[in-house]
Amino acid sequence: MEKFTWVGTFEKISEWLLQYEDNQEYLIQLLKKIGVNKGLDDQDNNGNSFLLQEIDPFSFIALILKHGEEKRNQLIQNLSDLENLNLETPSDYSGVPNVLPLGAWLFAYAKERQNSDIKTLWKLFVAIHRSEELELLFNSALEIKQTAIGKLSQMMFMLFPSKFFPLDGQTEHWLIENNILSAKKKKLWVDYKAVLDELTERFNYSFAELSHRCWFINTYDLNAENLDILLETNYQKISEGTDKIKGFINHSQKQLALEIGVKKNKSAGQNIIDLDNFNIILEHTLDIEISSQWRVVGNSNLSQKNAPNLCGKEVCVFRIKNELHSWNNVLDILDLYDGCNISEEKSFIDDLGIKIDIKKNEEKMVNHPLNQILYGPPGTGKTYATTELAVQIADPVWYASLTVIDIIERHKIIKEKYDDLIKAKQIAFTTFHQSFSYEDFIEGLKAYIPEEEKNIAYKVEDGIFKRIAIAAMKSQGINQSDIGLNQEPTIWKISLGERWETERRKRYFENGQARIGWSNVGDLREDLTEKEQLYYDSLKSNTHSTLNDFSSRMKIGDIVLCLKDQQTIQAIGIVKSDYYYDAIDKDDYAHVRDVNWIAKNISLNILALNNQTNLTLKTVYELYRMSWSNIIEELKKQNIEIDGLTTSEVVVEQNHNYVLVMDEINRGNISKIFGELITLIEDDKRAGKSDARELTLPYSKESFTVPSNLYLIGTMNTADKSLTQLDLALRRRFEFKEIGPDSQILKDMEASQHDVDIPLMLKKMNQRIQYLKGKDYQIGHSYFMPLCSEMDQAEYLQTLRRIFENKIIPLLQEYFFSNLKHIGLVLNDHPDDTDERKIIQDLNLGEDIFGYGQQPKGNPLFAVELNLDCFSDLKRFQQIYK
Repeated sequence: MEKFTWVGTFEKISEWLLQYEDNQEYLIQLLKKIGVNKGLDDQDNNGNSFLLQEIDPFSFIALILKHGEEKRNQLIQNLSDLENLNLETPSDYSGVPNVLPLGAWLFAYAKERQNSDIKTLWKLFVAIHRSEELELLFNSALEIKQTAIGKLSQMMFMLFPSKFFPLDGQTEHWLIENNILSAKKKKLWVDYKAVLDELTERFNYSFAELSHRCWFINTYDLNAENLDILLETNYQKISEGTDKIKGFINHSQKQLALEIGVKKNKSAGQNIIDLDNFNIILEHTLDIEISSQWRVVGNSNLSQKNAPNLCGKEVCVFRIKNELHSWNNVLDILDLYDGCNISEEKSFIDDLGIKIDIKKNEEKMVNHPLNQILYGPPGTGKTYATTELAVQIADPVWYASLTVIDIIERHKIIKEKYDDLIKAKQIAFTTFHQSFSYEDFIEGLKAYIPEEEKNIAYKVEDGIFKRIAIAAMKSQGINQSDIGLNQEPTIWKISLGERWETERRKRYFENGQARIGWSNVGDLREDLTEKEQLYYDSLKSNTHSTLNDFSSRMKIGDIVLCLKDQQTIQAIGIVKSDYYYDAIDKDDYAHVRDVNWIAKNISLNILALNNQTNLTLKTVYELYRMSWSNIIEELKKQNIEIDGLTTSEVVVEQNHNYVLVMDEINRGNISKIFGELITLIEDDKRAGKSDARELTLPYSKESFTVPSNLYLIGTMNTADKSLTQLDLALRRRFEFKEIGPDSQILKDMEASQHDVDIPLMLKKMNQRIQYLKGKDYQIGHSYFMPLCSEMDQAEYLQTLRRIFENKIIPLLQEYFFSNLKHIGLVLNDHPDDTDERKIIQDLNLGEDIFGYGQQPKGNPLFAVELNLDCFSDLKRFQQIYK
């Protein structure tokens, strides 16, 4: 059977669309003709509806894809007939992303739409066809309201399936697991392009095949039956095979086989196919050391019919046990065999499958203080240093593997990683200033006008510290590879039916589902009918938010806690699928999520985790006070055993580290900014520590604590305020690291050229400043970094003069504003030099500047002026240190 048949069809539609950039009204009328009945109404500023007048090619195709496969094929057939396109109706949609009907457009209603929005999308579409540079257009498209990286990449993938890959909820987890995506979705072309390049370089699969893989492993459990389906979709099947063994040819034209064993069913007294334990059989040609889980054996089950290249030879067998292995373990084996570069650092060890071997880098790991401040004079690279330090803390494994020595190239690589972690919200950056407040840092009230209302209302808005603290708390104790948690899982309370409906809950647990009611609302992915809309409008606001949370806000990898009563949880599950609607059984609930129920029939008292507060009867809502690590600890305290989670043999994966960088920390009012949280940041006061504390925040009234995997890095300029002037409460709670001028960096980077010794010049100036003013007022080496590029003598002199005129001299003027003659001492004015060679000249104002022969006694410290023209040649700079 031919596979991925949709690819050619949509490539043809993409070519056909090119001619309609200037005739968009025709495209809209065409959508109506082929049968798209909903989703074509625009809205003006008064909320009045009218037929769309303009449309982009991505939204055009999304309006077709928002329907189910049967209706989708009918629309494509109608389009083909009306336009004489001779389109092949796809027999499959493997790898095609889901499109939510309520959000199919990549632009907003006319009342919120910019004139350039749809034009930008057309320009991007045309530029792709012409193979032009895409960065500016792609980034501009992401700024359009209703356009996001997920929707845009999905439709680019559909219209150009060989060029682009969908970056959405289905693919994100797999990309993270394979170290292609650092965390959450990327937002700019440079990030998206890096993902595309990595996929192309590492895998021998098409983007359509990889997209199908992500959907498949998110949807189906690992067992032999499902692996057989995945192999048949992606590889060429050699023959029909048997129940016990099937053969395939991969993209590298290598043969492999799937071997399924049997097990004894004691109750029935017969043997049955064991889908949960099976073998993958490969030729013994892998360029790896065969370790304990591999065995070279004769191939008794193989035959010339199902895998002739393996028959009669020694083969390599990988034993899969689904209680030990995951999809990623199996796919890594298949990818390696197919010639894919799964990872430079991966090695095969013990029965747990494929892991990252980081033992050789253990000596590079450093224990960092939770709270530290880098302090020093201006220009010493404190903010620059926080980039490397933050990366070293947030991703120690990656940092330990970095082997680049060249300073410039190394910092470039680290900065790229830093930017990735910033976008993933694992690192945050803020600058303190005089008006920075508690409301900016922790939480405060924000005024807004609710929809359809005129009066101002207020809502609590989280500050930068609270946001990153919550993210860090959510990530604690997460081992994604074990049970499918995302990096920052949200905890949800859910009620599955009424309390007495035990059979319903039992059925959902057995089927691996979570279902909620209000089925008459219809499929929340589709446009609601008039009847469904009336029913929806009749529901209360609590029900609206429940349906929205369950269908939209809940993510794959989140945690659901099933209610037993208002104080007790009876089951714990991990969300495995996106929302879908299943109304086959009219007596059953129709809104569905697939869930891996990792714990059933337990009785976990929730009060300790929920601030001694009962759970409410609302069907679905977020339990924002909880984290996964807290749940695990509470399970242990209540002696509730869950195999693989609370048993003593389990090794918990190291927490993800989060970093908040606070630049210029001494410029803010520390007491005002930190408030009562100044106590909570202490090591032993943090969550899970010996003297852990929490408090109630004044605006939200939420309980709050600071997690132990949140690191705080501050910087302070000692020329602004010395350590002795710093808030004592802050000084007690932070470790201080001095960052002083480092002339060796300038030497290593060859800042000295044309017989000017820059490191020695900096050293001499700082010795003089320290004597006259103090070490807190020295000059940092970073001011001279522009001199590290190769230049001719004229350019070098011009650059050096600019550094002194725009940076060094103004800084010295600030230091010695009451005695400018000290600047002459720092820059080594020679007493016997002519005035033209001195930086400090006597002020010559004439003999009778006051009139009438008056001559008051002046202050000789003020009777001087700066002579910037003295730096007319390199010899004057050499004089500073000679």
